[in-house]
Amino acid sequence: DDGARAAREAALDAPADDPLAAYVEYAAWLEATRPNDALAAFELRERCCRKFRGDARYANDARYVACWLAYADRLARPDDAYKFMHKKKIGARVAAFWVGWALRAEAQGRYKSAA
Repeated sequence: DDGARAAREAALDAPADDPLAAYVEYAAWLEATRPNDALAAFELRERCCRKFRGDARYANDARYVACWLAYADRLARPDDAYKFMHKKKIGARVAAFWVGWALRAEAQGRYKSAA
């Protein structure tokens, strides 16, 4: 298990045509093999969000947006993440971003914001 984790960590820094893929695969592996280790998955998603936030090729990539949404769901103030994403145009053309933000607003009783 430690060897597999170390290999996935190394893959995050390895040159690749699609470096986001290593983060996506690692997150899926963490969820499958360590479902009770929410902190590791949170920290990985945080690293992913930070690493690619200025990379235009991923701004509307559904995988990257999903990473942001999963990260935001674990924050004390998820609205800050949604506002940041909106400001930086992360997910602007991905339905999951808009649905997620609307559902969050609705859950907080902010119905005008949810519409």
